[in-house]
Amino acid sequence: MLPIICQCNNFKIFTYSICLFVSIISFFLMIFLNARKTEYAKVFTLNNCFFIILIPLLFVKTVTVINCLLTGKNLTSNGGSISICIFFAGILLLTICIKERVSFKNTFYFLFPFGLFSLIISKIGCLCSGCCYGIPFESIFSIKFPIDANCCAPQEIKLFPLQLVYIMVLSAALYVYLLLRKKAVTYKFTGYFITSIILFAIGIEFMNGVEDRFVFEILTVKQCILLGLLIISVFNLKITVRST
Repeated sequence: MLPIICQCNNFKIFTYSICLFVSIISFFLMIFLNARKTEYAKVFTLNNCFFIILIPLLFVKTVTVINCLLTGKNLTSNGGSISICIFFAGILLLTICIKERVSFKNTFYFLFPFGLFSLIISKIGCLCSGCCYGIPFESIFSIKFPIDANCCAPQEIKLFPLQLVYIMVLSAALYVYLLLRKKAVTYKFTGYFITSIILFAIGIEFMNGVEDRFVFEILTVKQCILLGLLIISVFNLKITVRST
């Protein structure tokens, strides 16, 4: 794996940070290019995008630091923090859609392929740095991280390839979606597609070996956020089915 992509004396550039930066920039760049001259242009202005990124990030980091100072433990992993940011960004997006009188349902579906592509890039960063690694797992499909002081995962131990599974499944899902999109994919199909991916993520997170299970000692913070996203997705899907 490659946790550090570049190092100069004590200055280090982490692969995860680069992948996360590229995923965010590519996400909003694709939105800008595709939202021009559409009803979504007034939603994704430069100011709105800035607040959608900055406010959830500042909120999550502030809560994480306070929790660390009070308990001495991280509330969640990097992946969990990103999930919380996405959830609050979704709430901000809903507020903007209501203000601009643009369908949140249609906006939600419009963002789907761009969000999926950005998520794949961030998962590549997670895999390289050993972030959000899987539980100990003895199998021919297990992965073993080499000894590296900068690697987050336990080293020389066979682990479930959590991030690799994510990358493979999400990449296949994106390919299938784009392939079918050429045949005029409906909002109803997209809704089922998104719901299925969220259900997959909730299930595969039981193989996560890094996050504490805070809720009833069963669910992680990330799974709770995914359940929130699942509710939003099902609600959107219900509206879509009724309208068709």
